[in-house]
Amino acid sequence: MCFGTKTGGLAQETVLPAAALQPCPAGLSLDEAAAYMVIGLTAWVALARVGQLRRGETLLVHGAR
Repeated sequence: MCFGTKTGGLAQETVLPAAALQPCPAGLSLDEAAAYMVIGLTAWVALARVGQLRRGETLLVHGAR
């Protein structure tokens, strides 16, 4: 297993504060749970930072899977 850091480092082991950890959602494998966090962050960056979507604005999702 390989862990990534916010600064782009990779390691086979890492030390994190307990507050940085979250339980895996029920029914997901470890791989799926890891991807779950990345997908959410990617969507947030695309909408909030790049697209500058603000509270009260409307977003049309033209296609989704």
